[in-house]
Amino acid sequence: MSWQVPGHNRLSGWNFGRDEFLAFMGQVGQLSGNSFRMENIAGQVIVIGEYSANITRDQGNRADQADKTMDIEVVHVLRWKDGKVIAGKGAIFGDGATGYDLFWSSSPMVTPPTHSGPTPMAVNLSVEANKAVLDRHFNQVLNQGLLDVVDEIYPNDYVLDAPVRSDGSSQSRGLTQGREQLKQRVTLFRTAFPDIHFSQDDVVGEGDTVVVRYNFSGTQRGEYAGIQPGGRTISIMGILIAHLENGKIREAWSAFDSAELMKQLGN
Repeated sequence: MSWQVPGHNRLSGWNFGRDEFLAFMGQVGQLSGNSFRMENIAGQVIVIGEYSANITRDQGNRADQADKTMDIEVVHVLRWKDGKVIAGKGAIFGDGATGYDLFWSSSPMVTPPTHSGPTPMAVNLSVEANKAVLDRHFNQVLNQGLLDVVDEIYPNDYVLDAPVRSDGSSQSRGLTQGREQLKQRVTLFRTAFPDIHFSQDDVVGEGDTVVVRYNFSGTQRGEYAGIQPGGRTISIMGILIAHLENGKIREAWSAFDSAELMKQLGN
């Protein structure tokens, strides 16, 4: 299994294998005096194919610093196989990311200073502005194939983690890295499915994170993943979790059932 811990602190990064994951959880218990706990607050777990998503409230106290407490909301996306988790990733809403890093740091908590001068430029735009960027992602880039827009709404170090790589191959961690690979990915899908259309069925935003439940459909008119065009129509539902910085999509995690896609293509 693989598990990615969000943030920029001593616990952040990838853990590969059960031993690394258990060592990570051991650190969590030690640093929090075993006070760390998660409560499911979304009311349900969303399951799409081999992926699940849920929102938890994570709370805890630092064992060595009495003034440090944590109370944040986290989205967890898990990938399953044969009833077991094979990959997982967390995403933290808004200011919770800063609080999460401070909680696990070695430094004491500090109160942010007040500013009497001009207001500094915001790092992240409003929730509605971030939703508008995601709308451009789906309608202009994916539905219309306007590749010039890629340079406007993604930084050059953009990263997408999805079941299918930019070359069409399926991997447990299908990373698309940078604008050029994203353009390659868009071209791949639009060549295979010229009439492809993405609908945004639910859009939820908070802080610098936007979550979209989408559906994409289309008719295969070109080769896809080694499958020759057969005129079959596909319809696949998925979830996209996007993190934005300075009005651009910095990183995203997309979950859809790639096995169901291949099945609908007759493979």
